[in-house]
Amino acid sequence: MSAQVKLIRYKFFHNAAGVVAKAVKDAQKGCYVLVPSSGDVRILEKALSSDPSLMGKKRMIMRWEELYREAASQLGTPKSKLRRQIDPPDHWLVVHFVLKNLIREAESINVNVPPSFKQRGFVELLGKTLRELLREEVLPEHLWRLNDCERCEKGKCLSLGTESKRLLCRLYHDYVQYLEESSLMDSAQTATAVRHLLEDAPLSAQRWLWGQTFVFVGFLSFTHGQLLLVRSLKDLGANIVVLTPNTGLDIHDAQEQLRTITDELAELKEEDSPQIVEAVLGDYRLELELLARYLVLWRKGYGPLHELSHMPFPGWGRIGIMVEQQRLPTLKEAFDRYGIPYFLENGPSVASTLLWQGARKAWEIAKNDFPTEETAWLLASSYMAAKDFPLEKALEKAPKGLEGWRSFLSSNAPSCLKHLDRIVSFTQKIEGGGTPSELYEALLNLAGKAERTSQWGKALSWEIQDLTELDEDARQTNQAIKELEEKALQIKEAEPDIGPAGEEPLRKEDAMAFLAAWAERSNLWRGVKIKGSISVYTATPPVLTYHDVWILTGADSSSWPGNLRQGPLLTDEERETLHDDPSLALGAFHLPLLPEIRQQRHALFRRLMCCGTKLSIVSRPLQDDAGRPLRRSPFLEKALEGNTPWAKRIHDSPLTRGLKDVIPPDDDFRIKPLEVREKDTPLVPKRFNLLRKKDLPTARFTEKIEKAHLSDLDVWNDCPFRYMASRHLKIEEPVIGLFDTKRAGIFIHSLWENAWKRKLTTSMPLEEIVENIWDQELGKHYPALLDPKGPLNRHNKRLKFQAKRLCKLQETLDEQLKLSRKNLLTEKELSINVEGCLFRGRCDRVDVVEDGVFIYDYKLGSSPNYSKALQLASYALAWEQEEPSMPVNGVIYLCMGDGGFVMASRSENEKAPGKKFRSLSEQKERALEKLEEWAKTLKEGNFPPNYNSDTCKVCGYRGLCRREETPSGGTEEDE
Repeated sequence: MSAQVKLIRYKFFHNAAGVVAKAVKDAQKGCYVLVPSSGDVRILEKALSSDPSLMGKKRMIMRWEELYREAASQLGTPKSKLRRQIDPPDHWLVVHFVLKNLIREAESINVNVPPSFKQRGFVELLGKTLRELLREEVLPEHLWRLNDCERCEKGKCLSLGTESKRLLCRLYHDYVQYLEESSLMDSAQTATAVRHLLEDAPLSAQRWLWGQTFVFVGFLSFTHGQLLLVRSLKDLGANIVVLTPNTGLDIHDAQEQLRTITDELAELKEEDSPQIVEAVLGDYRLELELLARYLVLWRKGYGPLHELSHMPFPGWGRIGIMVEQQRLPTLKEAFDRYGIPYFLENGPSVASTLLWQGARKAWEIAKNDFPTEETAWLLASSYMAAKDFPLEKALEKAPKGLEGWRSFLSSNAPSCLKHLDRIVSFTQKIEGGGTPSELYEALLNLAGKAERTSQWGKALSWEIQDLTELDEDARQTNQAIKELEEKALQIKEAEPDIGPAGEEPLRKEDAMAFLAAWAERSNLWRGVKIKGSISVYTATPPVLTYHDVWILTGADSSSWPGNLRQGPLLTDEERETLHDDPSLALGAFHLPLLPEIRQQRHALFRRLMCCGTKLSIVSRPLQDDAGRPLRRSPFLEKALEGNTPWAKRIHDSPLTRGLKDVIPPDDDFRIKPLEVREKDTPLVPKRFNLLRKKDLPTARFTEKIEKAHLSDLDVWNDCPFRYMASRHLKIEEPVIGLFDTKRAGIFIHSLWENAWKRKLTTSMPLEEIVENIWDQELGKHYPALLDPKGPLNRHNKRLKFQAKRLCKLQETLDEQLKLSRKNLLTEKELSINVEGCLFRGRCDRVDVVEDGVFIYDYKLGSSPNYSKALQLASYALAWEQEEPSMPVNGVIYLCMGDGGFVMASRSENEKAPGKKFRSLSEQKERALEKLEEWAKTLKEGNFPPNYNSDTCKVCGYRGLCRREETPSGGTEEDE
C-alpha cells in the first residue's frame, strides 16, 4: 500500500489533540510527531500523556534538529559526515567574520562599501536575511543571476559594484561556503540537512521510513526546505499526517503547498468560533491595571467580565495572557498589587538579569573615563559593594577618572577596590580584544566567579536579609552566571570546530555585541510553575498553546500589523525578479513579499485569538503615552465583520474605560483596601499611625507651633505641605545631580556679607573685592567647587561670572545711595509677633539712609521668580514694628541667575532703573494678610498640599502628598 498524505485543519488545538492521539495509536510501525518549538513538545506531551489508550505506544515528539539526530542514528551516518548545528552566538560569530573579511577586502582595493554595512546592529540584520535564504534553499547561483553574472567571480565581485544585492550575494556565498568547509549547520538548514542524509543513503532511508507515520502539528505553512523534506518522506514510504491551523484566510498555507500530494483533506467539526470580549482601556499602563482589576472582580463574581462572559471564573491556572516584553514590569506591578499569582512561561533571558545589566554599565562608565555619578551608583549596586561603599561621600567628593577613583577608594573604602579592579579588568579585555572564550571568562571574572562562589551572587544574598524583593534577582543572577559558566566551557571545546571565526579577537563594540547576542538569546530555567497561577507570555506563545481564557493585550494597529517595511538587503522588486525568472527553475521556492508578510501577521493574530478555548479577551489602549489615539487593529475588524464572522464578539459594543475614569465611580465596586472611589472617606492605614509614633513625633502634628522664620513665608504660601515636610519634619529633599544649591546659597550669602564689610573700609571696586576673597569663602563653604578637574568646577566658573555681573548692578545702585548712606548693616536680625506667633528673620543687608532704610536679599535664581515674593515685605513689617522712626523706603531682591533685581518702593515717585515700579505698601498689606493666615495654620497644625503650585514638577515630596494619585495626575510635562 502506498504512503498516504492526510491534511486536517483545526481552529482550536485542544480539539485536535485527539486527532494526534488517534494518529499515534493507528501507526503500524512507529510514529514521529514534529512540532515547531520545545514549548510545543511540552504541551503535546502533556496532552497525550492523559490518554490511557497510548500507554506503552512508542512515539517521539521532536523538533527538526532532533529529527536530524534521529535520522543520522537510524541511517548509521558516520560522525565525520555529520554537521554540528551552531547556536545564536556562533551564528553571530560566523556572520561577523564573513562581513569583516568583505570589508577588509574592499578596503584593500580602495572600494567603499555602503556605510550601513559598518553600522552597529548590521550583523543581526544580515544574519536574519541569510537565514531566510537558507530556509528557502536559495542557492548562491540564484543570486548570481540576480546580479546578471554568468558564474561566481569572487575575485572581481567588489570591483563590479557595491550595491546591496551584489554584496548580499557575496556574503551569502561566503557564509554557505564557511559552514560547509567547517562542517557546521545553521538551524535554518536543518530540514534541508535531514533530506540530504536521506538522499545520501536511499536504501537505508527506505528501510527505515517505509510504513512509519510522521505527524506534523501546528505548522501553518512550510518553508521550501521543510516542504521538500515532507515530499521526500512520502516518496520513501512514510505516511504523512498534517494538522494545520485554520485561519479562514486565503493565503499560501500548508493546504495549498501540499495540494498536489494530499490524499485526504479534512476539517475538524468545531461548533464555536472564537468567543471574543473586546476591551478598550486607558493608556498602555491603565490597560494592564484594569485587566488585573477586572480579573479580581470576576473571581469575586462581580464586574464587567463576569457580566459579559456568562461563565464562572475559570481559576487562575486556566488563564493565559500575552504582553510585550517592555510592558512586563507594568503587568507584574499590577498583578502584585492585586495579589494575582502568575508564572512567566518564557523564562527570563540573561539580558534581563543583573549580570548583563552590570556588564553594560561597566563598559559605559569605562568608555566615559569613570564619571562620578555613574561609577558611584554602579559600585553602590546591590550586587557589588552596597554594604561597604560610602555613596554619599563619593557624591560629595566627586572623584573622576580611574586614578581619581582608586585614590578615593584607597582612602575611604579599601575593601571596594577589588570591585573596581574587576570592572577595569573586564573593560580592558573588551577594549583590547579577546577570543569568544576569553570574553566569556572576562564576564565571569567581572561577576567574581574566579572564586568558588560568585561575588555578585553572594552580595545579593546578603542584601536579601533586608530586602526580600531581591530574592528573584539573586536567583536569576546566579542562574545567569551558571549559564555563562556552561557556555564558557562549551565554547572552549567548540572553538576549534567553529574555525577561524572562533579564533579571531573581538574588540570594543564588536565584543559587546557578541556577548549581547548570547545574553539576549539565552533563556534561564523557568522554574516550577505554582499550581493555580496565570501563564504570562512575553513573546509569541508556542503554536499549541491553549487556555480556557486567553488575554491578548496591545491589539491596536501600531502592533497589528505594526510598521512593516521592505528588507534593506533584498527588496520586494528583487524578490519578484527571482520568482518570475523561469531560467532559475525555482519550483516552490518563494521569498515572502511585504503584502505576504502582512498576511502572515494576520494569520498569526487569528491563531492567537484561538488560544482561548472558551473566551478570548482582546484588549488595546485607547491612546499611547503621548496622548495620541490608537486605532483598532484591522485584523480584529476583519475577523468580526460580515454576516458570518470568523470570530464572535459576545457583547454589542467594546468594554471601554478612559483615563478620566481611573478612579472607580461611586456606583462601581471597590476592591479594599487597594482602591477608593471619588467620594470615599480617605483611608489611613494603621501602620501609618505606628510610623508617626516612631519616626515622626506626635507633637509635630498636634501641638501648636508658635515660632517660624520670615524667610519661609513664600515657601509656606506656595505649598503648606512642602513647608511642613521640609521645615518642621526635616525631611530632606533628594539632591538632583551633584550640585548642592543649599551649600551654594550659604556660600553666596557669606561672600556678599564679607565683600560689603570690606567695601565700607576700602575704596576698591566691589568686583575686585569679590575676586580677592572668592577662593577663601568658597574653601570655607563649598571646597568641592575649587577642584579644577572636578565635575563641579563648571559651577564655580558660572557662579563667579554671575557674582561679578551682580557687582556691576550693585555699584550702579550704590551710586544713588552712598551720599545719603549713614550706615550699612549685614545679617540684621528682626522679629514680629502676629496672632500670637513669633516670626523671626535675618536681613542679608540693610542700607540706613537719612530718611529710612533699604532692605536687600541675595537670591541664586533669576529675577522673574521673585516678582510675587513677600519675604522682604514681611521684613519691612518687622523692621517698622521695631524701628517706627525709620521707615522702609524700599526692598530689593538681587538675583544672581540673570543679574537683575526686583524692587518695591514706598514712594511712587521713586523709580528703579530699567524696572517697573511696585508698591511696597501693597506688598506689606499682602504680607500681613498672609502672616495672619500662616499663624492660624501653625496653631491648628493644618498643612494641606497645594496641587496647583508651580513647584510641583520639581518637588521632592510628590510621593508624600499623594498628588499623583489624584484624578488630575501629574503636570503636563509629566504626561
